[in-house]
Amino acid sequence: MKNRKEKQGEISERLPIITLTTDFGSKGPFVGSMKGVILEINPRVQIIDIAHEINAFDLLDAAFLISCAYNYFPAGTIHCIVVDPGVGSERRAILAVSKKYTFVAPDNGVLSYIFEKEGIESVVHLKKTEFFLEKVSQTFHGRDVFAPVSAWLTRGIDPMCMGPQIRDYVRLDLPKAKLSSDRRQIDGQVIHIDIFGNLLTNISHDLIRDCLKGKKAGFRVKVGGIFMEHLSIYDAYDDLQGGGVGAILGSQGYLELFANQESLSEKWGVHKGAQVKLRIE
Repeated sequence: MKNRKEKQGEISERLPIITLTTDFGSKGPFVGSMKGVILEINPRVQIIDIAHEINAFDLLDAAFLISCAYNYFPAGTIHCIVVDPGVGSERRAILAVSKKYTFVAPDNGVLSYIFEKEGIESVVHLKKTEFFLEKVSQTFHGRDVFAPVSAWLTRGIDPMCMGPQIRDYVRLDLPKAKLSSDRRQIDGQVIHIDIFGNLLTNISHDLIRDCLKGKKAGFRVKVGGIFMEHLSIYDAYDDLQGGGVGAILGSQGYLELFANQESLSEKWGVHKGAQVKLRIE
């Protein structure tokens, strides 16, 4: 009897994949121009958009979002990230190589979560201009540097041929949640607000589970200047009824605070960076 793979049919040849993550938005020609450059170099590339509505110049937000998505792609995927407030300055262009993926980005800390999570094998300073467009503008390295480099990588160019390896690449000081000495309070912060107005914190599932140790305890919570006497962790957003506020162990691996079918960010007037204090009851 044929095995399942044989019955479903083999994938004869997987096309190379490049993902794009930028703060360019969708109203201008920027993302489309990058795709055009990529396809001119390799018309057989699959180009996948991860996000283009990142807050302008927000390196921490971009670093967090790409860290939430990159590892759901097949091995060999090239992730191109362009959030680049220092474009045209002395900041370097780099690529970082792990066992499964390659990341092409400015050297400004936008890969900080990747450096922490992925186990990077080498980082290259992109200096070989033959892999850039012939004319490189001062203001659009996404099109003129990062897109063509990503495309040439799909043509089999060795990343080590694109410049010298470096070790002094930029890493942001990522906000870390802290557990109190009595293991009953967690101090964290809001690191992202999603499109629904949910508050994603930097408090990991593992830290929550370590504190609860299997118990169905609740929390007292303070977010910025907002204080709640009690907060429960729900299994689903819709389990919370009546316009209250709850918490959920979100799909990105962190504790989220939410109001069912409302924007908690607007309801509380809370912004990214707000301090979060959870006290286990």
